[in-house]
Amino acid sequence: MHALMMKNESIGLPKEGIYMVTPEMARVWLAKYNYQHQRKIRPYHVSSLARMMEQGRFRAKTQVNFMRLGDRFFITNGQHTFSAIEQSGTPQLLSVVVSEASSEEEVADDYSRHDTHLTRQHGDSLIAHEMDQFFGVTPTQLNKMAAASIYFAKIVGRIAAGSATQITHDEKLDLLREYGPLALRAVRLIEENTTETVRWAYRKTTMGAMMFCLDKQPEIAEQFWSFVISDDGLTVGDPRKTLRRYLSDVGTTGGASTKQNARYAVAHEFVKASAQCWNAFIEHRDLRLIRVDFKATTATFKRCGEVTP
Repeated sequence: MHALMMKNESIGLPKEGIYMVTPEMARVWLAKYNYQHQRKIRPYHVSSLARMMEQGRFRAKTQVNFMRLGDRFFITNGQHTFSAIEQSGTPQLLSVVVSEASSEEEVADDYSRHDTHLTRQHGDSLIAHEMDQFFGVTPTQLNKMAAASIYFAKIVGRIAAGSATQITHDEKLDLLREYGPLALRAVRLIEENTTETVRWAYRKTTMGAMMFCLDKQPEIAEQFWSFVISDDGLTVGDPRKTLRRYLSDVGTTGGASTKQNARYAVAHEFVKASAQCWNAFIEHRDLRLIRVDFKATTATFKRCGEVTP
């Protein structure tokens, strides 16, 4: 214990300047100087930053802030950065700012001024990388493609989480580059088969299922999804008409619905409904009613394979 304390003390007090902060420094500073009124740590944000550090993608000279009140120090900005350095085990070049305070109220004022702005949106990053120009789409379409690419990566087992809030901007950009061409095929298929506003067609779940079918069975997927979108002369009982009615009538939880008093469903239900109708179409049989198996952890698209919605 004595040796550890001596080692910790050798790290010294925080000093203003640009220098390499080691995992040990980060750990000691968090233990000794983290502001007592600091908000709760967000583990997913720490993990996201740690992955960026491990991948060499963390922004060098990122600023962290201390307030000094007499002989006491307080971290007013940087707890997630320091936690990520400790978690990743990788030293990072940081810009350390140490400001003087004459009272605890000033410490609180400085703390309150950090992170009050909105986090930069993922769409801003995509536009900055000119991905809209690369794919030849509008910013709105690009955002839909990005969300669909992330969800597609989730259902095919490429990533663990299908939520954009749980992965880094760099990881989102990588997924868009990888699956964007497939998402673009889905967007073009939607555009070619309707001039109406079909918000349900651009849901990440609809596009994710569409992308899976287009990837595995492109010709059949064209026949199936083009009519789901267009409803061109379909008769009652045609599984494509049944799916269209389901997707347009059932709203997403927390999202807008196309009809008043609509039913609501979560992501896995839409994918399972798509699989049911796809399978009926493959088997050349009518399907008038969709029954979602809520307990199933996977959904199988015949001739395509299995997904985990």
